Amino acid sequence: MATEPVSLTELRVQTSELLREEAKVSRENSRRQSPQATMVAMNLCDLFVVIHNDPRYPNSEMLQGAATRIRRRLIQVKQSREASLNRNGITRPSGLSSQVDALLTGDTANLAGSAGGVLGEAEGWGLVELIQRIIAPDFWDVRGGNGAMQYFAMQKVLVVRATSDVHEQIRDLLTALR
Repeated sequence: MATEPVSLTELRVQTSELLREEAKVSRENSRRQSPQATMVAMNLCDLFVVIHNDPRYPNSEMLQGAATRIRRRLIQVKQSREASLNRNGITRPSGLSSQVDALLTGDTANLAGSAGGVLGEAEGWGLVELIQRIIAPDFWDVRGGNGAMQYFAMQKVLVVRATSDVHEQIRDLLTALR
């Protein structure tokens, strides 16, 4: 039994409600670190995936606009959380660069603690670093460019702000890694 797709109006309403809820939560918790803020961010990730995977997405300006609004907000959440982590002295996992180097060279024997070539706890950081080192390195915000990327581990969602050419290169890389 096929299910009917969610109406465009319902998706628009859900987008507006979640964005309002995230704005409210972020005003109440200036660092966006509360459990409620985390839940709202996860819900935004879920909705982004639903919208982006909707078969009407390529031809719907409304869906594309909603996805853009969600992506922008998720990037703001990412930047806020990174700043908060940096203030609290929490850094990226140690040895991450060596794990990415091992993946790049095919030296899987040096991937300590990982199973089947997966980066384990550092999976998101490793994936982001790998992509940023291989695909147009000067394009990414960490090197002063316009592109941005955030991995949301709880939802296993990678949000990327980039040109269509860079998106295609990322798709090809991810396909090759599978």
